[in-house]
Amino acid sequence: MEREVAAHRRRTALDADGVREAVQDARLVADEFASLIVRLERSSAPQSGAAAPTARSAEPL
Repeated sequence: MEREVAAHRRRTALDADGVREAVQDARLVADEFASLIVRLERSSAPQSGAAAPTARSAEPL
């Protein structure tokens, strides 16, 4: 919900203060996405001692 409010604020900003607030909201969302990406990358990294998954080669058709 918070992202939708921020997106609406960015679309409807009419003055410099509104634009500044919208940019700050966009930065917060970008930081949140960056944090989520780091968490996802860490959770998908192979654990120490575990065998790394191997990619299957494409079989000819």
